[in-house]
Amino acid sequence: MRELANLLPELSPPPGGLAHLRHSLREQREPTRQRFARWLPATAGAGALMLLTLIWLPGAVSRERTTQALTRTLLQAATPPTLPNGIQVEHGAALLLTNGQADTRVYLIASTSLASH
Repeated sequence: MRELANLLPELSPPPGGLAHLRHSLREQREPTRQRFARWLPATAGAGALMLLTLIWLPGAVSRERTTQALTRTLLQAATPPTLPNGIQVEHGAALLLTNGQADTRVYLIASTSLASH
């Protein structure tokens, strides 16, 4: 064994190598529970964010659909009918309501200005 030590030169570690080795050995000695505890707040935060997104998203989609349906209805109501003897509404909107009689049309009229006449 002595002859082998004489044949091989003594090597010094690279700069920062000894500190890196000590750090690696310290991490190996660190219990798994402590490593898990380091990531627990980030994992809990990400999970909470995902949960809040899953709770908020369906409500936002539902509100958007309701808004789109209301906008469609209002645009249909604001568009005058395309009948030759159709009504014309100025400063308001008309909405054709359905009823059971084929020869009768019922309109809901809403005015956007106060009539002074």
